[in-house]
Parts: sequence; structure tokens; C-alpha cells
Amino acid sequence: MKFDTDIKKRRLVGGIIILLILTLFLSLNRFPKIDTIDADLAVAVSPGSECFQGFCIENVERKPLLNRWWEFSLEYMKNVSIGMLFAFVMAGLTEAFLFPPDTRERFFGKGFRGVLKGVVIGPVVNLCSACIVPIANSFRRTGSSLETTVAITQSSSTLNLLALVMASIAFAPTISVTRISLSLLGSLLLGPLVAWVSRKENQEGREEGESPVSEMTELSPALDTTGWSESIYTASLQFVRSTIGYFLRLGPIMLIAGFGSGLVIQWISPETITTWIGDDILGVLVASSIGILINVPLMFEIPLVAAMLLAGMGTAPAGAILFTAAAGGPITFWGLSKVMPKRGVVTLAASTWGLGVAGGLILLFVTSLIEEDRNFTFMENYSRGNSASGALTPPASRVPQEAIVKPITFPDATASTIASTEASTENKEPALELKGFQNQTIPRDQIEPFTDVVDSAGLKRRLANDLPGVVIFDYDRDADQDLFFTQGEENPNLLFRNDGSGKFLEVGLKSGVASPTSAATGAVACDMDNDGYQDLYVASQGRVGDGKDYSDALLDETLKEVHIDRIFHNRGDGSFEDVTISAVGNSPNLRTGSSVGCADVNGDGLVDIYVANRQDLDTFHIDEPTEGNLNVLYINKGGMKFEEMSEEAGVQGEKTVTWAVLFHDFDNDLDIDLWTAEDGGRLKIYRNDSEGDQLKFVPVERAMGIDKVGSWMGFAVGDYDRDEDLDIFVTNIGYHPRLRPPPFEHSNDCAAVQLYEWGTCDHFLLQNNGLTYAQSFGVIGSYTDVAGSTYVEPSSVLPPYSLDPLRIMSAWQVPTGLAAYDFGFGTSFFDIENDGDEDLYWIGSALGRGESRLGKAFPSAGRMLRNKGDGTFQDITVETQLLDILGVDYSVTDTTNPSFNRDKQRLDVRFHENGKGIAVGDLNGDGYIDIAATNSRGEYLTEDGEISSQDGPVFVWFNPGGDRKWIDLRLIGSGDGSNGMTNADAIGAKVYVRADLGGDGKLVTQISEVAASSSFLSMSSLNQHFGLGVANEVAEVTVVWPSGLEQTLYNLPVNTITEIKEPVR
Repeated sequence: MKFDTDIKKRRLVGGIIILLILTLFLSLNRFPKIDTIDADLAVAVSPGSECFQGFCIENVERKPLLNRWWEFSLEYMKNVSIGMLFAFVMAGLTEAFLFPPDTRERFFGKGFRGVLKGVVIGPVVNLCSACIVPIANSFRRTGSSLETTVAITQSSSTLNLLALVMASIAFAPTISVTRISLSLLGSLLLGPLVAWVSRKENQEGREEGESPVSEMTELSPALDTTGWSESIYTASLQFVRSTIGYFLRLGPIMLIAGFGSGLVIQWISPETITTWIGDDILGVLVASSIGILINVPLMFEIPLVAAMLLAGMGTAPAGAILFTAAAGGPITFWGLSKVMPKRGVVTLAASTWGLGVAGGLILLFVTSLIEEDRNFTFMENYSRGNSASGALTPPASRVPQEAIVKPITFPDATASTIASTEASTENKEPALELKGFQNQTIPRDQIEPFTDVVDSAGLKRRLANDLPGVVIFDYDRDADQDLFFTQGEENPNLLFRNDGSGKFLEVGLKSGVASPTSAATGAVACDMDNDGYQDLYVASQGRVGDGKDYSDALLDETLKEVHIDRIFHNRGDGSFEDVTISAVGNSPNLRTGSSVGCADVNGDGLVDIYVANRQDLDTFHIDEPTEGNLNVLYINKGGMKFEEMSEEAGVQGEKTVTWAVLFHDFDNDLDIDLWTAEDGGRLKIYRNDSEGDQLKFVPVERAMGIDKVGSWMGFAVGDYDRDEDLDIFVTNIGYHPRLRPPPFEHSNDCAAVQLYEWGTCDHFLLQNNGLTYAQSFGVIGSYTDVAGSTYVEPSSVLPPYSLDPLRIMSAWQVPTGLAAYDFGFGTSFFDIENDGDEDLYWIGSALGRGESRLGKAFPSAGRMLRNKGDGTFQDITVETQLLDILGVDYSVTDTTNPSFNRDKQRLDVRFHENGKGIAVGDLNGDGYIDIAATNSRGEYLTEDGEISSQDGPVFVWFNPGGDRKWIDLRLIGSGDGSNGMTNADAIGAKVYVRADLGGDGKLVTQISEVAASSSFLSMSSLNQHFGLGVANEVAEVTVVWPSGLEQTLYNLPVNTITEIKEPVR
């Protein structure tokens, strides 16, 4: 090809310049925009006081309208400035180099050919609906048809690859498919429609819809003698004039329209969304109208719609505004009016709006048929006023002068102070004198129910996980308890920051713990480097269905990324760093992690980590012997470095399935012992006999006489009988096998071992009888299983089936007491009503939810047993509304009432979910313990009887509270790994609290132990909570630190969170 004409020379040089500028623009601005939008999405789906691109749906008091309008408009102009500059330059280059006014060759094409040209150009330049205007005008002014001009405008902002990919990733398929479909229809059909309307308006003379420049594409230009220098010089001058001309003609109005869009977008708030943009026809109409009234930066509509979904917008309006907000706005239509007939511009605006409405209505119809779950959690009440409550000073007390009490402001006046005790008082032997207090039990008909706050508190209702864990901990040290949930592969872990007013903000991705590639299971939070902030260890499982096991992940890096357990170091600024590889080197735990525990097993002041392992899910068969991976023990070497030493320590266990870990000093020798719950194996108790650097754990369960084989699942520790020592509850399968005939002799069903004295399916309630001596073992614990003899007053609504002797197969003994109760996984002792005794809750089921094909094997919906203070319990699960069942109607619970309908009210264990982990702690700062519970995802039956799979529901139940007194103790160890003091979390410390609970002058002693262990995949708050009845003060608190130091404090105020710091020797 010869460059023998002026136009050929111009186009060669112009093409090269355009290619270079486009490459730089895409690589330096557009591709990095993916990260910007990804970050905006992270903020949008965890809305707090953060904003993205100047737009906020805030969880704080909103700023005045003018301030928000001004700030957004400035941010908007900043975000589109590069795109506008690029557009003005490209428009100038097009007119000066590609299709100058004096050339006879044009970029022209009517009908579908013109549309295709526009669809090719638009996505390549990759501009928003405002920034594309100068380029569209340039093509129109130099000969393009209306079809091409509209196609360029539409496809640039809606059909570009980056926007389509991000929309597909961010939204449910119904929403993303709607966006893609509307983008294709808009790019292909709106141009011909606009051209037809414009040409129909004027059929005489030069049609109003034609290009301002005559069509002369078929004529060949004559040869000219213009040199290269003259040609490029002339073109450059024309480029400068054209670019400046476009800037002067379009720049000011684009600026004004940008501020106009900013004013419209500030109308969007949680209130307007819930009022006007619900999942209905009105919501679709309003959403489409908002979209057409604003111009937004490229892909800004994606985090905008995500945030609006979270604020309560419906799915159908989301599909509508996701298209109209990208497709056009005031700047678009005003700019095109310079080169298009006014009727054509009106048609374009109306048809863009109409296309959005049509797409929304179709989506509304589709979702009404398939009832598809959205990919976003719907939070209520983003906006709330700031609490005006100030710090409440505790009443005067006789705390020694060395102990410093610091009041701290709570956003809710129900929680009053934090008292920080930094020094020791005199050391005394704890006076362990319980006796005399009688529990004043609230009658059943006066029990207040818990409240499930998942939706109202901004939490996520469902988890995509077979083994979902939950941790309650204060990751940001702001004196309230935060929540961490684990999810399966390709689903991010969730970290919910507690804002102190009963609301939670999801910050997992922002904080660095989301780890969406991992298939996470159990987790534990403990301060691994003694910097004052709890770090996270998150276990992982295999990729279900790949036919591989844990050994394969050692060799396959792709599998390893999914299956590796992870250690997240808390930086102390609200963020975490994944330090797994640097922490454990070549010894990571892979694919089969279940529960995790932290404790300082060698007394060096640094917490170590024990990980329980199980069999791979792909090799699990219920009718065959289970075989698991060996457990691991990571010894903390300081500086977030760990060495795996389970074999040396003697705690690898056997190749059974280990479901739960408990670190508990049962022999009171100041070193932490290890308990493990084995599914299909014996309950394991490893006494810690380590000395210095020599790790040594000795199995003593057989010598203690509690080494029965069972399906052990979870641990709860508490002084349920108020005799000033800690008892142990261990969950098991429960009574369920007794309803079926005995299995074959060699079956691995728990019932097979229950045929013998050495096996059981019943829960253990191990009453602590102190210490005893065993030949060859020395001092060991003395425990008696009293589950069968511990009376439980049954529920009148949901008694366990086992209480009916006729249901028990004749081959089996009829169970009694607590041993007659149902399946359990996660469990905890805690004081439900602050009366000073330990109540008991557990949750759990296996194989599936009750309404699935396998869910009838172990029907269990959780049990809340209230301690009656005399060694017996009362089942108040229904009264407290703590059933692990979705959609329960508790309105009628009197079974003699004619209105009572068990099936319609779903008041039966047949409707149970697939319960797994629980964690307890005071989540709303009212001084009463709350509960977080998880369920496995699994099989559901639709109304048509078809089988589908859904994620498992989450329950977060807030305690109704009351007027009884309480104290929370946060213990802080002074260890640094070298000074012989206690780890920073004080794990292993024992606390004795004495107070006059009954107001009769008799002091009652309560005891607890700081533990960071998993009760089936999960971990409760490290704060030590004590209900104090009607006591006006805490007479005495004694802390026995693992370092050997005893510290006693006197006359502490009630209704406080009190920090007690270990004094340094």
C-alpha cells in the first residue's frame, strides 16, 4: 500500500497515535479499575462509615445534603476526568487524522452494518456513558450514521468486557444475565429505532436522521503531492482546534450535568430504598428512573447496586438500574443532541428507560417463579443516630490503690464501664466456700425468649459450608465482641465488626481474612505474639468430590491453596496478614482440619496451637470404619514461627476422626492438659507432664475410667453442681440408635459399641470428684459420668422421643436423665439469666436437615437446659425460642390449646436444621450472654417435592436480659516468651469470684477457666462472665495465673467489664 495521499498519511500517523494512546489508557487506567471496583465492592458489601467513589450508605449520622452533594460531585469529576480527557483527545484525533472535514472518505454505514461498526468501536474505547459523548459526536460529525453513533454510545459503557466480567462475578446469575441481555439489546436495537423515528419525522429533502456530512464513501480521491511534514503539521493544527472545540462545547455542560447527577444520587438512602425500591413494579419503575437521571463513572454502577441490594433493594430493580445507570444519563443525551435530531434523542432516552423497565419486570416474573436466593445479605437500618450516652463511672469501691479503674464510653448505656486492673494486691489462698445460695428460678410462663437478630443486626443468614465454624472475639480491642464465620471454597470467610449498638459490619475482605480460595472449617482466635491482639488460625477441608485425600495436596500446589490451614496475624490496625507459610514452613496442615485449640503447653508464655483432624469427606462412608488424618501440635517459637511437634509430644492421636479439642488443667498443676473428642474412638485425655523444653503428654483416660468409645463431638466446661470445681459435658449421638434394631456386630455405627460396657452413644456429664492416685500414673483426675442419673424436667412441647419407653426397641435399655437426650455437636455451659449457676446448651444433627432424605437419622433441634440449682436441669428450649429450626411459630405453645398445630407451627424436631458449631459471649454489651450458632448447607425439598441444595442458616440469638447483676473479666497476661509470665490471653488461668448472690449475706464462689478451645469448630469469647444475682459488689476475685502467681482483688463494682493484668515478678 502506497501512502501517496494526504489522507493516507494522516490515517497512518493517526492510527499509530490512537493505538498507543488507547494501549496506555487501557493498561494504566482501565485494567487497574478492576481492582478499584473490587475494593469498592468490598466496601459496598460491608457498609460502615466507609464510602466508595464518594458515595456512602453510612452507618453513622448522615452529613447535610449540600455537603454530601458537593463531596460526591468532586469525587465524580475526579473519577471521570481521565476518561473525559481521553475522549476529547480521541475525538480530536478522529476529526483531524481519520476523517478530516476536507476528505471525501467517511466512516459510514446504515442499518445493521452501521450497528456492527459501532458495537466494534464502543467496547474498545471503554468509556462511561458521559465520557463517550465526544467520541460519538466526532464520528457523527464525520459521517457516521445514527445507528453507528447510538451503538458506540451504548456499547462503550454497557458491553465492555471489564463491566460484564465484574457484573457476572458480583451478582447472582439472574441479575448478571439481565444486565448482559439488556446491554446486547440496547447496543443492537436502539440505534435502528432512533434512526427510524428520526427519518419518519422528516421524509423531505435531506433526511433529518442522516449525517451532517454527505455520503461520499464510494469516490476515490485524486492523487496529491502533499508532503509528510505538511500533512502531519496540518493535521496537528486541526487536532488542537477540534480537541479544544469539543472541550469548550461539551466540557462545561458535562461539569454541570455531573453535579446534577450528584444531586440525584444523594436521594438514595436506606429509607428511600426500603420505601420506593422494593421487589415490585414500583421498585422497577423508580430504579430505572434513577438510572436514567444519573451519569456514573465506568463500572460505578456495580458497587452502587451492591450497596443498594444490601440496603434492601429488590432483585428486579437491581437488574433494571444496573443497566440504565450504565447506558445513559443527562450528559449523554444533552451531548448527543448537538449532532442528532431532538426527537431521536428523546427516543433514545425513553427507549433506554423502557428497556430497563422491561428487563426489571421480566426479572421480577422469573424470580417469583424460581424464588432464587440473592447473593447479598439484606441489612436493615444502615443509618442510625450516634448514641449520646457518656461514660458511666463505677460506684466507689475498695479496690487497692495499685489497681487502676478506667471508665470507658459505651454506645449503649446498658453496659457501663471497663475497669482495668494492672497491678497485684495481696496474694491469698482462694477461699473456696460455696454453700447456702438457693436459685430463685423464674417460672416457665415468665421466661422471656431470645431474639434472632441475624437480619436486623446486619449479619449473613446463610453460610456456604459443610462444616461452618464461628468465633466470638474482640479483634479490634474496642471492648465489644466481634463475629467470625468460616465458609467453603470460593466463598469468603466473614468477619463482622461489632459497632457497639447491636449492629455488625462485614469487613472480612477488607481486613484480609476472607480467603475465598480456602475451604475453611473450624477456627480459633488467640494472641500468638503477645502484642495484645488476637490472631486467627483457620482450619480447612478438602474439595468434596475430587476423589483425592490429604496426601494429594502435598504435591499439587493448586489443591494446596484450597486445602491448607491458614494463620492470620492481627496487625492491630483492623487488618490481618496471612502468614501461614512463614509461620509453619513445610509443615502445614492440609485438607482434614476440624477444630482448633490454643494454649501454652510448655509454659514459655507463648500460646501453641493444636489442630484436630478427621477423615477426608471423599473417603467417608457411614457403614465403614472411619479413618482420619493424624492431629498436629504447633509449638510457638516466637516471632509468629511454629514447629510441628505432635509426635514428639505424644499427641498425634490415632487415625480416628477428632472433632473437638479442649485445653483444660484438670489436675490443677498449672500446666495445661489436652482432651480430644473422637468420633468412632475413645475419649482421649492427655496429661501434660512436660518439663522445660521436653514435651511429654501421657494418656490417662483409661486410668481415669472414662475411656469409652463413642461418637464424641464437643466439650463444655463449667461448675454445674456449684462445688467449686469444673465439670465436663461431652456431646455424643444421643438416644437415636435406640429407636432402631441393633446393627450388625461389625458395623461402625455408634450403636454397635453401645452393646458393650466400653462403648456408648449417650452424652457424658463428668462430675469432678477432685484428684486421686493411680499406680503407674500418679495423680489423675477423678470423674463420674452422672448423665443417666441427672434429672431433666422435660419440655411439654418437645420432649425427647426416648422418654416414651414404647419407642425404645426391646433390645435396648431405656435411657434416663440427661443420657436420654438427643444428638449434639457444639455445646457450652453459660449462665443464661445471671443467677450464678451454669446452664447448658447444645446444638447438632448429622447427615442432613430434618426435611431432607437423610435428616431423619438423628433428629435434633438443640436443647437449652436451665440449671435449677439443685443438680438438676429444666428443658426451656421452646420458652427461650432457641430451636435450631427456621420459621418456627411460637405463638401457641400450650399443646392442649385447640389452636396449637405442631406441623403448621414447625414446632417439632422433624423440621431441624443441620446444626454444627456454637459460640457464646455478650454481643450487645447488656451483661447477658448471647449465642451464635451455625448449620451445614445441604439438601432441601421444594414445595414441588424436588431436591435442591441450600446454604446452612446462621442464628445469632440475643439474650432478653434482665435486672440481675454481672461482671465480665478480661485477663491480660504479662508474658513475652522469655520472662516466665503468662501468655497475653491468660489462657489456662483460673478465676474464683465470690459475691452475695442472694442478698442474704452468704458469699457464693464461682469458678471458671480461660480457654481458647473449640467446642466443635467454634470458640467462645475469652471474657470470663459471672452472673451475680442481686449482689451489689463482687466481694473478692482471685486469679490463679499459669505462671504460678495468685492475685486477689476486693470489692469490685458490678455490671462492669474489668481488665485484670498479671503483675510482673
